[in-house]
Parts: sequence; structure tokens; C-alpha cells
Amino acid sequence: MEILRKVLVETILISVFVFVMMVIIDYLNVITHGRIKGVIRGNQIKQYIMGALFGLIPACLGLFLVVGFYLRGYISFGALFATLLATAGDEDLLMFALFPQKATILLSITFTIAVVSGAIVDKLIPILKIQTCKECELSELHSEDEHFHYFELRETLSILRDMSFARFLLLLLLVVPTVFILISFFTERHIETEKTVLIIVNLIATFVILTVPEHYLNEHIWNHIAKRHLLRLFIITFAVLFLIELLDSFIDLKGVVSEHTNLLLLSAILIGLIPESGPHLIFVMMFAKGIIPFDVLLVNTIMQDGHGLLPLIPHSLRDSIYIKLFKLVIVGIVILIDRILL
Repeated sequence: MEILRKVLVETILISVFVFVMMVIIDYLNVITHGRIKGVIRGNQIKQYIMGALFGLIPACLGLFLVVGFYLRGYISFGALFATLLATAGDEDLLMFALFPQKATILLSITFTIAVVSGAIVDKLIPILKIQTCKECELSELHSEDEHFHYFELRETLSILRDMSFARFLLLLLLVVPTVFILISFFTERHIETEKTVLIIVNLIATFVILTVPEHYLNEHIWNHIAKRHLLRLFIITFAVLFLIELLDSFIDLKGVVSEHTNLLLLSAILIGLIPESGPHLIFVMMFAKGIIPFDVLLVNTIMQDGHGLLPLIPHSLRDSIYIKLFKLVIVGIVILIDRILL
């Protein structure tokens, strides 16, 4: 029951955050008449650097934002790959607490590899004839969007008087998690940064839901983001997290890694395939205690994605597999270079 509660809470937080970011990104796209896409796209080098920097942001909020950019067609597959390679998930803050100098070196290496490999991956995509996720059709602006007004007091008051059922449900989706998070601020000693950020973006999304015209709400948010993306995201995220927790309750991953030192590199790669941050913590702790060498931690850091794949898997399992396959190639090159230098 505790596992079910933990997974359900985490799934709700992830799903709501991804939903909110999709709403905000689409809203900005419409009120700027599509110009935000050009700003974010920019030149390719800027995309790779921006993606890798977002990947270095502690926890997974930066990852979810970049996945949202990718699904909207704002950035390339290589930029997404750079983000997911540069990230250390939830473990980066712990690394800076336990071994700050080596953590700086580690993340500098992954950042450099991420930027370079992101560019290489984009070059390989057409050569290998790989079909990546197409730009979400929500990016297309409708004729009604050309006359979109982002806030009119009189219209907002009219909306509140005659609120549609869809608007009410969307507001409920945002308000309920916000209330529970606010309550947790008074009951928990440690306030997580992710929850604070979630409240801020929830408030922004609440403003959007309250003020947008009925056409925009129905076509962009309700029919597309909520109906086509949110439910699928929730179900698959829940299934993945529940499976991970279930496996962890039967298999002692920490024991498997520590008892078979000759298979450390293979363990680092295999555990890195898990699309969740928690299992990778063992490598950070073992390195801090001097049990494993630097290259094992580097390999695991490259292979893992934090929670970054969770919002991508429901939309494109194929792209998620491509990311892991390219990472395996990068890891193979890193191990080969390490063996040659040693």
C-alpha cells in the first residue's frame, strides 16, 4: 500500500508538471504568434548548449521543460539527446555535497560530451534514415488564434460567471495538487525545490485557464493537451514507476552491485537503462566511500536520464529507445578511451 501511495503521488506531480509546462509553452506560442519558436530554435549550437545546461539543473524540472520543447518541435533530437546525457538526475546535488571538486569535473565532462554528441547525433539521423518524433500538431496556429487577447477583465469576469465544465475540471486539476503541496510546507521539515517550482507554474497555468477564450481552451488545452496527452502520460508514468518500485522490493539492487565488483561497469550500464533517478544513488554513495572508480560513476551518469524519459515514453517509445542506443555507443567509446589511456 505504501508503494502504491508513493508511486501515485509521484505520478501526479510529474503528470501535472508536464501538463502545466505544455499549457504554458503553447500559451506563449499563441500570444507571440509563433515567434517564441524561432527564439528557442536559434542556431543548432545554441540548442545543444542550452539543452546541456537544462540537463545540469538539479532534479528533473529542466528535463521536463526540454522534452516539452522537443514535442512542440522547438528543438532537434540532438538537443534533446544532449539534455538527457548531461543530466545527473536527483544525484547531482548529493554529489556536490559529498565530493564537490570531483562532481564539478564529472559534470563538466558530461556537459562537453553532451554538446559534442548532440551535434553528431543530429548529423547521423538523416544518414541512418532514422524517423524521430514529428512536431506536435498543436504547434499550428488556428485562424482564431490570430485575434487572441491574452487578458481582458470583462471577458474573464464573463468566463467566471458561465464557466464551462472543461474549464472547471482543468482548474480542479491544478488547484488540488497546489493545496496539498501548500499543506506539506507546514507539515514537512524540508521543503523540496521541485514543489515550490510546481506551485509557481501551477499559478501561471491557473491564470491561463481562467483567462483564455473558449475556443483556445477547447481546441488547444482540453481536446489536445488534456485528452490526447495527459491521460496517456499519467497511465504510462504510473506503470513505469510502479514496475521499478516492485522490482526494487524483490531485488536488492544495491547488493547486486556491491557484491559483484567485476561486473560494476555492466551494472552501471544496465541500471542506467532504468528511466528513474533512485537506483543510481548507489553509485554515488559507493564512489564517495571509495568503493568504485571514477569511470564507473561516469558511465552510469551518462547512461541515466533522471526522470527525463518518463514524459517522452508515452509520446514516442521509439525516440526513447534511440536515446538509449546512442548512449550505449557513447559509453562504449568512453570505456574504450579509458582502457587505452590506462
